Amino acid sequence: MLSRRKRLQKKAKKTRRSIVKKSSSMEVVPLDDNITLNSWMEDNYTDYDLVFDSLNVVPATHNSGAVFSKSVKHCIPWGWAKCQHLTIMDQLNNGIRCLDLRLKLVRDGSNNSHYQIVHFFESSYSFMDIMNDIGAFLKENPKETVFVMIKPDWNTRGEWTFNDLDILWKKIKDLDFVLKKNECYEGSDKILLNALRFKNIRGKAFIMPGGHFYHSYKNIETVNKVNGTLDIDSIHDVKIVYPNFIHRCINWNSGTISAATTKMETFLKDNINKQRNIKRVMEHDESRGDESRGDENRGDENRGDENRGEKKVESGDEEVMKEYSISNTVMDMKMYERNVFPLIETNVLLWKGVVPPCISCKFMHPYLKRDCSKQISSSNNDICYVKKMGFLLLDFADTDLIRSLLSNNRCK
Repeated sequence: MLSRRKRLQKKAKKTRRSIVKKSSSMEVVPLDDNITLNSWMEDNYTDYDLVFDSLNVVPATHNSGAVFSKSVKHCIPWGWAKCQHLTIMDQLNNGIRCLDLRLKLVRDGSNNSHYQIVHFFESSYSFMDIMNDIGAFLKENPKETVFVMIKPDWNTRGEWTFNDLDILWKKIKDLDFVLKKNECYEGSDKILLNALRFKNIRGKAFIMPGGHFYHSYKNIETVNKVNGTLDIDSIHDVKIVYPNFIHRCINWNSGTISAATTKMETFLKDNINKQRNIKRVMEHDESRGDESRGDENRGDENRGDENRGEKKVESGDEEVMKEYSISNTVMDMKMYERNVFPLIETNVLLWKGVVPPCISCKFMHPYLKRDCSKQISSSNNDICYVKKMGFLLLDFADTDLIRSLLSNNRCK
């Protein structure tokens, strides 16, 4: 009778093709049914693990609120706008930890406003409906964190005034489960995004603004700046993941699934090199700081060490090094707070949008299950291979796919 391991190997072989050119020496790890989808952050990470260093994959839904149409008259065209089949609460319970929301400003007669979720047409969800669901989920799962990407609906983005934005951010600030700036300090020192630990963000919604929701604020005068530029890490005391922290791979306009997957693989390889360069610069900054504290009189020697340290950084990331040279003018504004964490879109418009998302995703999901799960060496069970995909935006994500992707987070 076949051993359990051999049975699993046989089952895996039936569902895959060659993974990479070196596939003869590798095997796919079968789906881990022990992953608890509603508490995988609690199960995998200690309070002292670095958030963005530890997370290899954060399953996210693309157009998370595009579930049900608000109007019956849009029920047919909604087939091309609908991107998810599960409610927000079900998405969260199934392991999704990042929501992608587009907001439309709706004014009512009492001079108040509410924010409707939109994807071409209005969804049955409002922004506050979704935030209430997030709050309820976090109350039941206080060790989890939900990232919330918000940006204005493209077609109505010009209708937002700065006062409208101010009101929106004040409403977000009033939600007690939203991560605040004052919760991200160690003593009197502000914790930069790259240094956040899970203990800082557990039980919180972490806001990720884009479009006018961010850019209208980063240009106003503020003392809360990072990176030595106009980037800001809080708005109305709400701690945010600002856009320049994210390294993006945009795929919606790739045209074909093959072109999209090729682009993703190239992006992932480039990101590995970028991470290596960032770590070299971080280590160089730390060693330079130690040397200067140890002996202030060794100025000439330290300058020589710095020059030698810069040469150790690999080529291929000139932008990073350019920003590094600028960052030296402000010691607490580090270049390695830019383009740090990946975000990959997996949604692709096929035939210029003729194919609805519910069908096009069926061509992308097999690649994600087959080539984007954790892999281990067939010669050494102590070695595993993972892909750091960061926020991975999915259409119509199912639990098998989410489990497969989360296996990347189980390689310590």
